[in-house]
Amino acid sequence: GPPPARISARLAALRDGRIDFTTFSNPDVALMLSRDANIEVLPQQTTNYYRMDVNAKSEASAFYDKKVRQAFNLALDRDAINNLVFAGSTTVDYPVPAAFGKAACQNTPTYALSRDERLAKAKALLAEAGVTAPEITIMATSADPVYGRIAQVAQQSVAEAGFKADIVQPPMAEYLDKVFTKGEFDVSLSWLAGYTDPTMVIAWWNPNFAIWNRASQVDVPELDAALNEVKSLPEGEVRDAKLVEICDMIDDGANLLALVSRTDYIAYRSDKIEVKAAKRSGSSNTYQYIYDFKSLD
Repeated sequence: GPPPARISARLAALRDGRIDFTTFSNPDVALMLSRDANIEVLPQQTTNYYRMDVNAKSEASAFYDKKVRQAFNLALDRDAINNLVFAGSTTVDYPVPAAFGKAACQNTPTYALSRDERLAKAKALLAEAGVTAPEITIMATSADPVYGRIAQVAQQSVAEAGFKADIVQPPMAEYLDKVFTKGEFDVSLSWLAGYTDPTMVIAWWNPNFAIWNRASQVDVPELDAALNEVKSLPEGEVRDAKLVEICDMIDDGANLLALVSRTDYIAYRSDKIEVKAAKRSGSSNTYQYIYDFKSLD
């Protein structure tokens, strides 16, 4: 997301009429603009979602042990992230984005079990791994204040399972170097683009295809094969069954975690322009109906 200074500049431009419309991903902006009589804010559900990259390849990290990764995934409270960071304006999300209306990932333990059941299972997994209080660091780049707030909620929720989490907020350049080049991190926050089909975003779980996550993502040949196969299947029951199989493997690896969907907010001058927007959009497709926008002048 853009730094606060650029957000302030766009807010000012919208308020004084230099621009007619813009978008934000920060829910605070929608609240700030709700007091302006001539400005409307349209929330738009997207196939994009906030994510956590969990480092499964560094022997220096507690997450080198798959059981610790699974425990962390179970201990995350995605409902709390939605409620505390986004004031309930987003939705809990899955590797196959919720906006596609697929139930593929919803029956995995991470999502189907109650909060109490997930915490109990997380504690049992940590006991099996022989680390009941793993020390980890959550990396949340300072480039977007939303990441720091997600990290704080995550820190509190995983503590209930026994994790001792610190938060670091490096500038973007350091974050990019440590996460994608050196693989020197435990868990980091970012977001994924969901694009226009359920098979597209999950392709990133094959590091040989993705490349960008090779420093932290474990290659699972069975998952690679399923991801290649699902791309060639037509829409229908067979593809839906393959998506469920893929979700189970993704949940088992607990290596890249979906958190909550990333809502886009279209803010516009309702006294100057009439806006048409889809109820949901794929990545970077917020203005797909821009040719239908009408000037009121």
